[in-house]
Order: sequence, then structure tokens, then C-alpha cells
Amino acid sequence: MKKSLSLLAAAGLTAVGLTTPAMAADPVYELVGPSELAVHAYPTSGEPRVTSLGLTAGSVWDQPAKPATFKVDLSRLAGVVDVAAPGGLSPLRCTTAGTTMTCHNPVARQLFLDVSAAKGSKAGASGELAVTATTEGGTIKPFTTRIKVGGPDLRIADPKLPGKAKTGDELPLAVRFENTGSIAAKGVDLSIESTLGTVLAEKYDNCAYGAGDLGGYEGVTAATCTLEGDFEPGTAYEVVEPLTLEVTGAALRESVEMSVFEAGKGPKGAAAKRGATGKKLTFKPVGKSAAKAPKAADLDRSDNTFRTRFEVGNTADLAAIGATVQAKAGQTVKVDLGYQSHGPAWFDHQMPGARGSWMEFQVPEGATLTKVPGTCFGFEADGTEHAPGKVSDTRSYRCGSVSVLPGEKELHSFELKVDKVVSGAKGAISVSGHAPDPVQGNNKAELVLNAGVTPPSPTPTPTATSTGTPAPTASASATPAPVTSTGGNDVRPNGNLADTGSSSVLPLAGGAAAVIAAGAALVVAFRRRAAGRA
Repeated sequence: MKKSLSLLAAAGLTAVGLTTPAMAADPVYELVGPSELAVHAYPTSGEPRVTSLGLTAGSVWDQPAKPATFKVDLSRLAGVVDVAAPGGLSPLRCTTAGTTMTCHNPVARQLFLDVSAAKGSKAGASGELAVTATTEGGTIKPFTTRIKVGGPDLRIADPKLPGKAKTGDELPLAVRFENTGSIAAKGVDLSIESTLGTVLAEKYDNCAYGAGDLGGYEGVTAATCTLEGDFEPGTAYEVVEPLTLEVTGAALRESVEMSVFEAGKGPKGAAAKRGATGKKLTFKPVGKSAAKAPKAADLDRSDNTFRTRFEVGNTADLAAIGATVQAKAGQTVKVDLGYQSHGPAWFDHQMPGARGSWMEFQVPEGATLTKVPGTCFGFEADGTEHAPGKVSDTRSYRCGSVSVLPGEKELHSFELKVDKVVSGAKGAISVSGHAPDPVQGNNKAELVLNAGVTPPSPTPTPTATSTGTPAPTASASATPAPVTSTGGNDVRPNGNLADTGSSSVLPLAGGAAAVIAAGAALVVAFRRRAAGRA
């Protein structure tokens, strides 16, 4: 009877066009994890070293939390590795029956396992781990990974660069690395990335050259060189041909990162162009070579990379940019204020130890701000700072920058309303830089309102006997008044993001910290824009 009623109800809903919409299909998730995992060989004494294997389906930020149940097939790993649930505060609850481990995670679609070499296993032995999973409101695809006992463990050494340098210096890079693992690496990819103030002098045919992503800085260059051969365990190697880092005129605070991975196993970089010089970068072993061994994943990738930094004595000339505005009372105008860098040094606020580049702006008499860019914040004489991007009662504002390249302009767009015409009202603009400024005379500019304009005289009050028609009242135009900028044409509306490094010129407190927090969300878009500009 209930079924009949349901069918009749559905028919009725259909007749009046009120059928329930079709439900969307449940989402399908992939378990994301390594396709290959290497664990340390079983030791001759002591306990085996544990390697963590982590798998995730969907986003770890899903709300509300979505539990999942995992079944791990261990049948193909017998005698190769031991697999256990992690201890401590892990939410996983696991049981094992035969060769199947079942784990339930009540708070996330995540599985973590501790993997170690089984007693009696041989270097090079491998097996496959298979995982299936179920979850509420979705489907999870099966996952498999190959686990191998032993592997190469490439470690790169400090290139021994000096802590300080001068523009024009040529710094030799000492490239030395070793395989501290138990299995040979089949070929090696050597990568060298450096920031904008440096350039790699030599080019080799087995190296690809292009843009890098070191620290997210602008203008990073990268070279990735493929070295062919077997890199045996217990052996150190060094590059034979010279690799020289040239310090350019734009250098200030520079970073160099070198990394070495088994060929094809390192991070994927941007498209690059190979050298065509007829020369090839080669290597030589240091010490006795061991017997050849099969290829495997790197045991510990944390020591595959080495980053070093150095400072260069340099200067940067920042020229303040102001504007001249003509506007009637009641009008709102837009002004772009900031500075231009005449170099030679570049700047990025994320560089450790970097000072900020800042602009300070005083609102002219007779005007109030109606819009403040997110890169700027108001501040009081006692140092109190207001929220970035917000109009405040103060008449003093400060703006910061993410990076400044030689020749670029850094402009911040404000909107202000002319409340009353004050002839030649001026708002002071000053800039302070990220490096010693060799030209102090151009660090100041002004926003000038209504230069040479005489304020209108008050309208006489009519007498009681006046019978004339009242004069019409002038209405303010909504069209922005013309603005003359003292800068050039390379305008970047809304400026860049604020400095997040410490500044020895101006303090960073509440407002600046908030600008920094906002910058974290915007820096990706800024980088994309900068990349397009380059």
C-alpha cells in the first residue's frame, strides 16, 4: 500500500511539474601518494629505520570532516617490509587479519602507515602495497605503490660561496655530492637556481636553461644538467668543468640553490632551452667505486638540496612621484602616488634580512580620503597603525611593496574628495628604500590640490525686502577631476603588496602585519602579473 501511494504521489508531482530534481552523482576521489617508496635496508644491529607512507583522498580541509575506512593488502610484501599503524596521537584505528590491515580514520580521508625493512630482507627486494577505501558520500579509487628495500641517497655539499661579494665578482661553484644509500643512482639531475642579481656564466649541451622558482622571487634563472652513469653507494663525486656565478650590477641580497636527484626523479621545472656550445658537463668519482646495483627511489630527499645566501654592497635610487590636481569642492579624484626605482639594485621583501621599501603620504588640507589601496594603512603620530585598505581618521598613510626591479614604478591608487577648495594645498610624500640611496634629493614629492585657484567668495545673504529670484546653487560634478602626475607612464595601479620582512627604517606593527597577512593571499596573483610583465 505504501508503495502504491508513493507511485501515485510521484505521478501527481509530475503532472504539475514539481518532480524532484535528479541528485548529482557522488564525487570520485583518487588516493594521492608516492608511486614508489624506498626504505632503509635492515641494519646489522639495532632497530630498522621507519619510513612514513601517507595517502590522502580529496581535500584535508573538507568540512564537516569525512571519515574513511581503508583496507591494505600486504600479501605481496611478505619478507620484504613490515607495515604498521603509526602510534602516538594518530586518530587511525587499525586491525590486522591475515594479510589484510583495516584502518578507520574518523576525521579525514587520510591514511598513514609506518614502513620498515623486514628482518632477513635483501637490498633491492621489492613488493607491491595495494589499498582500497570507502567513505561517506563518495567513491575512492584503488591505489598501489611499489616499495623497495634500499635505494640511493644523494646528498649535495655546501658550494662554499662567500657571505659577501661585490658587483662584477665571479664566484666559482664547488659542486660536490655523494650517494650515502645502499643502491646506485642511474643518472643524476643537477639543478642550480639563482636570484636576479646573479647569472651562471657557462653553458653546456647537457644542461637546460630557463626560469626558476627559487623562493618565489622575481627573475630567478635555473640550469638543470643531466649527468649520465651509475652513481655508486659510498662514493662521492664532483663536477669537472667550471661553473661560475657572475654577480651583476643589480645584485643586493642573493640566493643560490643547488640540488641533485636521480635522473627524472626531481621536481619538474619550467620549459627550458638546452645549451648549444659543443661542451658537456661531466663528473668524476672521489674514492673507490662499488659494484653496480639496480635503480630505486631516494631514501632521504631532505638533503638533496642546499641553499646559500650572500650580500652585495649596492645602492638603489628611489625617486618619489607626486601629482597635481585641479578639482571643485565636492568632487572626488583618483591619484597615483609612489616612486620609481632607478636602481641599480633590485629588491624582494621576502629575502631574509631584507629591509622594506616604503612610501609615506600626508592628506592635503581641505580633502579627505574615500578609498585606500590594500597595500596602504593609516598610522598615528604615536605609532598606532590602522587596518590596511581602510579609510581612517588619521591623515598619515604608509604603503609597502613586494618587490622593486630597476626601472619599475611602484604606484598606489588613492581616491580623495575635495571638501573645500584650499588654494595650493599640499600633501607631503616621502620614500625610504631597501638599500642605501645615493640620491637623497628626489626622495620627496607632493600632492598639490588646486594650485593658484582662488576660493569662491561667500554668497551675500539676501535682505528681507529682496524680491529677486535666488541664484542657482552650483552642483559638484561626479566626474573625476584631471590629475597631473609628476611621474612617467609606466603606471601599476593599486601598487604591489606590502613588505613582510623587518624594516630598519619604519616600524611594523598592527596595520603593517595585516598588510602582510593580506599579501600572503595575493602574492600568487602578483607573481603571475610580474611574470607576464617580464
